[in-house]
Amino acid sequence: MSLIDKKELIGYFGEPIKSVVSYNNDAKAQGKIYNSLAFCFGSLDCSKTFSNGMRMMQTIDLRYRTNISEAIYIIEHCIEGTEEQTRLYNELVQIHINNLEYEKANPPIPRVLGKKQKVSKEPKERKEKVPKEPKVKVEKPQLKFSFKLSL
Repeated sequence: MSLIDKKELIGYFGEPIKSVVSYNNDAKAQGKIYNSLAFCFGSLDCSKTFSNGMRMMQTIDLRYRTNISEAIYIIEHCIEGTEEQTRLYNELVQIHINNLEYEKANPPIPRVLGKKQKVSKEPKERKEKVPKEPKVKVEKPQLKFSFKLSL
């Protein structure tokens, strides 16, 4: 049972993926759980952009929800001490609030999968269909061959 009140993140998290659970349990056993949490927090930053202007993370992405779910799992199941859990959870909420404020000023860009979007200001000219003449069948003469074998 969780002692953390997650009302600030409602709608942004769910059950973590099995591979995430397995990986983070291994990281905890190796003593590297804080590295995993730091990576998770760093990947949640929505203000990072590529050189072409596309953002690495947006709050409307499924990856954003997956990363928040992973961070909550780490905080609740891999970190010991309620004070430390509360501190890390408050840090996660602050990152989320900063992302929402950033996206108020810079609205998220929905991604269209599968097709490249072309922006055209002029309407396309449509070609008129010209009816084709029906093809005429030409009959080929049939040749008959007969072979007789005599032995």
